Amino acid sequence: MFRLIIADDEPRIRAGFTRIVNWEELGFRVVGCYADGSQVLEHLRREHADVVLTDIKMKQVGGLEVAQQIKAHHPNTVCVLVSAHQEFDFAHAAIAAGVKDYLFKPTRLADIRRVFSSIAQDLERESSLLEQQVQAHKQYEEMNQLWRSQFLYDLYMGALRKSDMADAQARHYYPACEKHGVLLCSLGFTGDATQEEMRDILRRLFQGNVEGLEYDPVSIKSSSLAVMAVFDAAQSSAEERLRLRIEDLIAQAKDTSGVTLYIQEFCRYDSLQAFIDRPRHQAVLMENGTKLDSAYS
Repeated sequence: MFRLIIADDEPRIRAGFTRIVNWEELGFRVVGCYADGSQVLEHLRREHADVVLTDIKMKQVGGLEVAQQIKAHHPNTVCVLVSAHQEFDFAHAAIAAGVKDYLFKPTRLADIRRVFSSIAQDLERESSLLEQQVQAHKQYEEMNQLWRSQFLYDLYMGALRKSDMADAQARHYYPACEKHGVLLCSLGFTGDATQEEMRDILRRLFQGNVEGLEYDPVSIKSSSLAVMAVFDAAQSSAEERLRLRIEDLIAQAKDTSGVTLYIQEFCRYDSLQAFIDRPRHQAVLMENGTKLDSAYS
């Protein structure tokens, strides 16, 4: 149901609009019924309404001023004016200023149905388009998350050996960073869950965001886990934020899943090149010619 406000300084007309018209049949729910435009504007400051049906002349704030305020401050709200014939010039000016439609007094039920059926159709189309845009944005964010996770995994596994290639991808996935650095935390763990259950728990738990710092599990083996984050090396607080979050996640894992984790090593690299050039015992590449188990294998 779309949200509708009705405003008229004549109680009889307000009651008629509210009771005679079957608004639900037209797709609307009356959320406010007021005697003056000032009350309409106050309502809109508190909460959104999809449509305002207002008389053009009221004692303090008239419909024309309401329409102007809606256009300036509530662009997603539709305004419909009710006007006497002799006030046509005002109604015409309001329509030129962006009012959706107007009704003449005395209003006819057929005209109300025509105007509001058309508005409901427009709002439905806009709502559908907005939902499509939201879904498209959500899908893009999900794919971007996967690509970003793959970038971290490739960087960890040594697939990105040239810093210029790593820097180009880092600038794409972390555009807010002035200088890209890497945080790498190695953990050991024990628990009674199966290997598959353990992998699922650790994947879910150690992929997230703390105050804009995104972290991912880049390697999960039978008893060890590596968590990695690209951060802004120009900021000094990132390491402490990630360390505190990991300590909190360790406590969560123990309390909710019976998995005991402990930090083995926590390393900070103030550039991607420094991470790429780190001692190879800290990198997990190959074991007996076979890639080790990871969060993405």
